[in-house]
Amino acid sequence: MLLHREPFPFDFDKVADEAVRRGVALEVNSSPERLDLSATHVRTAKAKGAKFIVSTDAHHPKHLHNMRYGILTARRGGLTAEDVLNTYAAGPFAESIRR
Repeated sequence: MLLHREPFPFDFDKVADEAVRRGVALEVNSSPERLDLSATHVRTAKAKGAKFIVSTDAHHPKHLHNMRYGILTARRGGLTAEDVLNTYAAGPFAESIRR
């Protein structure tokens, strides 16, 4: 949580490699208190072939507007609509998560 605790140390390259190997999408969390993946993380994972989901992490309807923070992070990380599964039309999206 931003400004509340230090980031948890982990080997992001290893996580991104494993996500790609297993076909797991990485979450770009839009909560301004979290923003777990930085633009640098996003850029690194994209270069490895990762796919992403941008989520609001909304726990109340008023939190839905937070999506802009996730979109900004995704854009700063160089993502396009092709990289973000929840920009796909319903059929291709369903197929992408079925795998």
